[in-house]
Amino acid sequence: MSVLATDDFNRGDNADLGANWTPNFNSFKIVSNVAEPNSVSGNVERYSGLTWPNDQYSQAALTGTLSTTDDEGCGPGVRCSTASANTLYLAQADTNGSGHARVYKVVDGSYTNLLNATQAWSVNDVYYLEIQGTTLIQKRNGTQIGSSATDSAIAAGAAGVWGVQARGTLDNWEGGDFAAGSSSCTPTVGNQVLTGIAPSRVLGTILEPVTP
Repeated sequence: MSVLATDDFNRGDNADLGANWTPNFNSFKIVSNVAEPNSVSGNVERYSGLTWPNDQYSQAALTGTLSTTDDEGCGPGVRCSTASANTLYLAQADTNGSGHARVYKVVDGSYTNLLNATQAWSVNDVYYLEIQGTTLIQKRNGTQIGSSATDSAIAAGAAGVWGVQARGTLDNWEGGDFAAGSSSCTPTVGNQVLTGIAPSRVLGTILEPVTP
């Protein structure tokens, strides 16, 4: 695996996520150094600072108060379309009942559930979604949640984030691919590309070597 981009959102409050991010469907904003959805009708932003491989992952820490409403929440997105506003695969966390972790296919605003698992959540859990070929897997803190799913509807796009207003916030986002080693990694902190250093994995503002 290689880290291709990170964002810790540690910058001034702003009405959008800023450079390297592009809203697909509504947008996120930055409030107190976390990414917060703007709209109750759902929000999708993709990291547009690079050209993404088709096989990719996206992850972020779940912060704030997660949704107690079923099927509403926030989480990472993969293959966020660069052509159709509300087309992507998304992972959705909520705390309704015993909590849920779900993966959806969204095509032109039409939602189809692909994975549905019971999952308890705690603040700062890292929620992860990957797609390789047509296989989707979700994880909590590095451990797979439930089974995998397969779908071929969305062939390409960018890693990003998804969420509903007042249903949770995201921090310490990371996206990458599944290439061996880390030679293709571009180290970043926030939206700033770091040059003159060895490829690294960036967690917040701490550089941590990646073991190939």
